[in-house]
Amino acid sequence: MLIKEKSPILSSEITHRSIFTQRRKIIKAAAGITVASLIHNISNAATKKYIQVPTGPYSATLQTTDFEDVSNYTNFYEFSAKTTGSTLLAKDLKTSPWNVTVEG
Repeated sequence: MLIKEKSPILSSEITHRSIFTQRRKIIKAAAGITVASLIHNISNAATKKYIQVPTGPYSATLQTTDFEDVSNYTNFYEFSAKTTGSTLLAKDLKTSPWNVTVEG
C-alpha cells in the first residue's frame, strides 16, 4: 500500500492576512447593501404598489379595505356569525395535525 506524505504548503499559496481581512470587509459591505435595499423596498411596497395602475372608464372609486379588517377576516362561522368576532374565538383552534376518518 502506497502512503503519500503531505507536501508542505508553499508560502505563495497562502493568502496574506491584510487581503483576508479586506475580503471580510467587502462581504460585510455587500451584505449591508443587500439588507438596506430590501428594507427600502419593503417600506415602499405598501404605499407605491398600485400607483401606476391605470384607471379606465369602469374603474371603481372605492376606498381600499383597512389592513386590520383584511388580516383578521375568517370564515369560521361555527364560532360566530360575524367575521370579526370569529377571529378572536377561533384563535385557539388547532388545525394541524388534523385527522379525518371516513367510516361506514
